[in-house]
Formats: sequence, C-alpha cells, structure tokens
Amino acid sequence: MNQNHPEVNLLGNLSITNDVLREAGYWDHDVIAAYGALGCFDQDSSFDLIRGDFVNSLQGNGVISKKLDRIFNETSGRGHGAVADHSYFTLSYKNVPRLFTLFLCQFPYLSHLQQSLRRTSADKGFWVPPELNRLIERDSYQYRQYIQLADSAFEFYNKMTVAGIPAEDARYILPLGTKTNIQTSGDAREFFHLLSLCSRSETPSVFRNMVDDSMDLLRSRCPNLIKLRAEAYEPLSWYPATSLFSADSSAFNSVFNELMSYPISAKNLEQGKVHLLSHSVPSNFTYRSIFNDKTRNEANLSMLHHVHFTFVFQSSLSAFHQIIRQRTWNISCESLFSAAHRGECTIPPSIENSQFKQEYLDFHFNMVKAYRLLSNCGLSKGDSSFILPHSLNVGVMAHINGWNAVHSLGKRLCKKAQWDIRHLSESMLKSINNYFYGFGQFLGPQCLHYNRCPEAKPCGYYNSIVKSEEVSSDGIKS
Repeated sequence: MNQNHPEVNLLGNLSITNDVLREAGYWDHDVIAAYGALGCFDQDSSFDLIRGDFVNSLQGNGVISKKLDRIFNETSGRGHGAVADHSYFTLSYKNVPRLFTLFLCQFPYLSHLQQSLRRTSADKGFWVPPELNRLIERDSYQYRQYIQLADSAFEFYNKMTVAGIPAEDARYILPLGTKTNIQTSGDAREFFHLLSLCSRSETPSVFRNMVDDSMDLLRSRCPNLIKLRAEAYEPLSWYPATSLFSADSSAFNSVFNELMSYPISAKNLEQGKVHLLSHSVPSNFTYRSIFNDKTRNEANLSMLHHVHFTFVFQSSLSAFHQIIRQRTWNISCESLFSAAHRGECTIPPSIENSQFKQEYLDFHFNMVKAYRLLSNCGLSKGDSSFILPHSLNVGVMAHINGWNAVHSLGKRLCKKAQWDIRHLSESMLKSINNYFYGFGQFLGPQCLHYNRCPEAKPCGYYNSIVKSEEVSSDGIKS
C-alpha cells in the first residue's frame, strides 16, 4: 500500500486563440460552444457574433453569463449534444488504480495516453478503498489480511521478474488496485456520459470521487455549460460504453451462456480462442480492387466499413484493457462481478512452463476468494474488486469492420505485440480465413500492408518475407 492519493489536474482546454475575450475581460471558456450554437440560428458566423457581443458591446460579464446560460438551456440542455462537443478538455490523472483506467477506457469518445503496466513498480503501491480502512480500524485482524495479500502479490511479481519472467507476464498477478497514471482528452458531452455512468451504486467509490473532481475542474473553465440539465442525461443519446462495472450484464450473459452450453462453441471460448458469432460482406465485393490500389484511395477504402465480423471470446483483464483502447471496436462484455463469480484464470506461457505456476494459481484464486469475502462482509462489490488480479478472465463480444481487420488486427498481429492480444488477433484472423479466404488472404501483420516495418527495433519478420519473395511490390501477400 502507498499513501500517495489519486489526483486529477486540468492540463488544458479549448479556448479562443485571439484577444477578443481578453480585451473584454471575460475569461470563461464556454463561449466557443455557446456561440457555435447561436450561429446555427443567425446570418452571422460564430466569430462575428462573438466580436459583436464582446468588443462592440458594453454588456458586462454578468449579462453575458446569463446569455450563455440561456443558450445552453435551449440547446445542450434539451439534448442537442453536438453543442457540448465544442468544449474540449485534457486531464492528467495521477496515482489512480487500474480499476479506474479500465472504467475511463470504456468510453469511445475519450482518448487516452496511459502509463504502461510494464513500468509499474512495487514502490507505487495500490489503492485501498476508504471503507476498507475504516473496517481495519474496527477489526484489524480480520481485514488487514486483504492488504497483506495485495502486498504479497507485488512481492511475488518482483520475485518472478528477478527470476527472468518477463514483466509483461508477471504483471498478470497484480491487483486492479495497482496505481497508474493516465492522460485523458475528450469533449464535454462524453464527460457528462462519464459522470452519469459512474453515479451507479455498484461502481467503486474512487470513480465517483475522481469524476466529481474532474467535473469541478471543467466547471471552473466552463461554468455555464457544465451544469446538471436533465435532458442532457438521456442514456440513448450517448454511444453506449462497454460497462465492465455494471451490476447487470444479462443481455450479454444470455448470448455467452448459450454458447458455453454447446461443446463446440465452448471449446472455441477457451482462453486465447474466439468464436465467430456473425459475419457480413457485401455481395460482389472486390477485395483486390481495394488492396491493390497503391494510391490508398479512400473512396475504395471506405468500403471496408461495410465488412463486418462479430466475435465472442474470453480475455484476461490485462488483454481486455488493450482491447477497449481500440476505440473503433464495438465492445460488449460480461460484468466484472459475474466474471469474478466464475473466477477463471489466464496463465502466461512463461509462467505455465516455470517453477512459479502453482504459486501463481494460488495467488489468483486467493485474490478472487478475497474479493468474494470482502463483498459478503459489508464492502461494496465495486470497492471489493480492487483485490482482483489482472489474470481474471472476462467474457467479451467484439464487433470489428473491415478497416479494423486490416489496421487494428495488423497492429496486434505484429510479432512484437504483447502475446495475449496477439493470440486473440491470430485466432480472429484464422476465423476470417475459414469463412472469407478471399478477404483474409490480405490480412496480416502491419508490415505487410505498409511495405515496411514501422517499429524502431524490427523483429526481422518483414525482411524474411521479402527475401522469400512472398510479398508483392504493393506490400500485400501474394
């Protein structure tokens, strides 16, 4: 455990680039969104409207603020979310648990740059729910064992890395409370979405605390826009988030459980394998006209939007964190709490074939058991999940289109990609080939599409393919 508390800082936000507002002495930054909305109903552009009100007018800040408030009441406040899209923010989160970054990355219109778990050290520590600290004060003997278990997981992580287990494999046993840093950018509409989803009772307390702090920072810059207006909180108006922390994933479970009840599909759902649930390719679709086009004509490439594959599979939470950062994949998943009830485990190959296998399994199942005990003795399921390991498997449904099959899978099929997500991508490619070889023959590691390796330290795969003349001059396998 470490006493460095989670915190958030505002790095920047979209603001007017000229001196119009400074000349008027007005510093709130929600005028861009407000006057953009006003320009939809006026002959003048938003620029001219701003100049008219702030430079040529003697109106005071109080008058302007009331005007902005009225504009937002009649636009974003009535569900016109595009207005809120025109206020953009970048926040820096420090010492937050991986639990929280799993939550943040579920929102498709937020963008992230996150500290790699490979860079995690025991010194950074892990987040402990405040309610658990209060329980420890009342009964230290009963509850301190959970803190000791998390501490021991970090010690085991260090022991494995010292013995030569790759850090990217040893990290699977670290708890979801492990602290990390992340930079997040997004517009006001998606931050409202974030606020709405974290207000549910099952979410860990750190979510609500960090999002409340975030909204206070946004409100300090855009006080008229960042207000609780009821019509701005209609769930159907947001592109649905993945919702790993939902108490109810019954719609997903009905599909997943049915597949698990059939031996053939259940075998396909073993860790590292995928089940192709559905697929769609336009009739008379000519793959070669797209992939042999050396100009990369986007009119042709746009046809990849209409090629569809939906997969169901199990993923470790470690790989799942990478999957949900692919913002153009449409992801649905099993609730974390349902996954914890099943308690299934991913074992990295380097640990499977080492002296640490049994100790790794013992840690995994002890941490899952600790979650169940904590959630049964008064701690919420959300807060109890801080002790769950990254090795825990969760059921996932992923829809990708043709562009993702080429670009996103191409990134993850690289020989230097992390093994877990690479194995899943290889299984997806195999499934596509089984049904649509005409399309699948054009898929593969990114170097085959770019006709070069874009990595700083190439693995040598592309050069070996070139030497064997298995790549044509346009960079596609022949």
